[in-house]
Amino acid sequence: MKLNKIDKILIFFIIVSFIASLIGIANRINAEKGSNTIDVVLDYPTTKQLSSMYGKSIYETVTALHNAGLPSIAICEDTLQELNSEGRVALYSGSSLLSSQDPSFPYLKDFLKEGEITASTTVAITKEKNLAARIIKNLPNGSKLYHINDLYYITNPSAITTASMYGVGFDDRKIAEFKNMGLNIVLRPVFSPDNNNMEDLEDTIKKYNIKEVIFYGAPIVGYPDRLNELANFFNKNHIVTGIIETPIQKGIYKQQGLPELMKLTHYSVARVYSIYPLEQLKLTPQEIFNRWFRSIPDRNIRIIYVKPITDPTATYQENIDTNAHYIKKFVTLWSKKGINIGIPQPIKEVNLHISLLILIYLGSIALLLLYLEKLFKMKYILIWFVLLAILGSGATFVSKGVMEKGTALLAATALSIVASFVLLLYLKRFYGKKVSVTKLIFYSIVSSFIVFIVCIVGGIYIGASLSDTPYLLNLDMFRGVKLLYTLPFFFFVLNYLYIFGVDFSDNTPKKGYYNTMEEIRKGWDIPIKAGHIVIFSVLALALFLYLMRSGNTGISIPSIELKFRAFLEQTLIARPREKEFLIGYPSIFLAFLAAYIPKKKYLFGFLFISVMGIVSILDTFSHLRTVFLISLYRSIFGFVFGIIIGSIIILILYTLIKSLKGYSK
Repeated sequence: MKLNKIDKILIFFIIVSFIASLIGIANRINAEKGSNTIDVVLDYPTTKQLSSMYGKSIYETVTALHNAGLPSIAICEDTLQELNSEGRVALYSGSSLLSSQDPSFPYLKDFLKEGEITASTTVAITKEKNLAARIIKNLPNGSKLYHINDLYYITNPSAITTASMYGVGFDDRKIAEFKNMGLNIVLRPVFSPDNNNMEDLEDTIKKYNIKEVIFYGAPIVGYPDRLNELANFFNKNHIVTGIIETPIQKGIYKQQGLPELMKLTHYSVARVYSIYPLEQLKLTPQEIFNRWFRSIPDRNIRIIYVKPITDPTATYQENIDTNAHYIKKFVTLWSKKGINIGIPQPIKEVNLHISLLILIYLGSIALLLLYLEKLFKMKYILIWFVLLAILGSGATFVSKGVMEKGTALLAATALSIVASFVLLLYLKRFYGKKVSVTKLIFYSIVSSFIVFIVCIVGGIYIGASLSDTPYLLNLDMFRGVKLLYTLPFFFFVLNYLYIFGVDFSDNTPKKGYYNTMEEIRKGWDIPIKAGHIVIFSVLALALFLYLMRSGNTGISIPSIELKFRAFLEQTLIARPREKEFLIGYPSIFLAFLAAYIPKKKYLFGFLFISVMGIVSILDTFSHLRTVFLISLYRSIFGFVFGIIIGSIIILILYTLIKSLKGYSK
């Protein structure tokens, strides 16, 4: 294909945009490299529950898990409800006290002023002077403390169901005990109206040199009017905030104030993975471990929040051994992969400069326009380019987020088009040639490599366009993934019509290129036969299964496949995707075999299926929470495994075909 002056201008912008993408992706990789530490944090309440089931001390349980490699434990801020369950506070509603006939309570009515206790009042009673002082200090304004006959009475005007959940400070004894055991302490502060407990949080952080905080419940401490103060304190003391991937990031509920705090702390955060207790009951210990393990490369999780695996039918020691085994296995496997265990380092804040975004956008539309010019003889290309450049550049300043997502979708679509286009061009050069199996495999590998490189370039465009920190932390997402799943198939058909034409019965396509619009019209006029229905039904089924297997929802995955995935994850740096090495690349090899025969209908079918592999590679880089280099390693392994499997298939089928009459060299 000859290039005119306009083509050269478009290619210039494509080259410049690629350079801009390399700069953007380099900044992202540099930021992600610093986040090479993961923490394993034990949940205190569920660990205490496990210990109590067997009459054991929680310190005995934690010691056993710490010896297995557990580095950290999460301590929740005390609430009146928790203190009541520990027997350190007796908790009553005002209505129960006022109506009580218990002889130990009558003096309350006489001592307290009339109206001091109402039916909605909450009263906490304790013998501990220091505890009473801590509770009254942290409770919301309006709470009062009374000392009567060696007992301390704390009143709060809120109903017991509400007041019992307020944060009333941290238990120094718990923290000191676990700290002395060599454990890293992760604080889980609880919201209390008026934020009187914020000082206790700050004092505890400074006293014990705490570096990790995972907020409990909603809203968070400091909300709504003290978030700036809390952020300044976190920044000064280099605190890492844990953001829970589930359920918060899936939208089941939101922690008010957390998004604002993350921005104010320049995203000094680490993603946390935790399994619901009810969901965990349905999983085997191995499945739980697999989820822990998979979350690190797939979701960029940096804190595994462990709720002990508990089997009520097992003995205490059996439960401890199970948890210790999987904690040790987790820590050991990741340590061997070069990952540090300890306090996680947050990803450095990344912001793609608007100038780079505009350049990436210009290159993406240049590539699409160049394509449309060749296939549809589109005119006024330069005018279209200028108009779209002005429109897109202006939109960038109005809504950078929309332009980032739009640019990523444009780039991904454009590169998927190029991938299938160059594959078809290469196949046409080979089509109908009778070559040795060695050359057949060689041509298949070369074409697969070209497709791989084009898709990697697409991944660089996507990864650079969406490299701002919120995307990397999954706080914002690429909304164009569903279109990315389908558009490449549509454009592949157009590419095929342009290069091979619509007539499947003509197994000797012309040397030049077809008129795309004319081929579409021809295809529309072709009488539908039973064979066509069968072929397109098979392809439609394949496409349906592909779509159902993509994303977070769809058909369930067989257990044997899950085990295979787990094996790959724990063996390799990154697990390659099945759609690439089991479907995509082998289909390219089979397409070359179809070109060798030659049969255009088989060629079309295998190439159509191979597009799944192209989309899979681009989709891999669309999972922005996954570290870019992990996505790159995953794609490399997919290519290597894919060409090995494809070569084996060709060796087998080529031998069978050569044995048939009419296919001797």
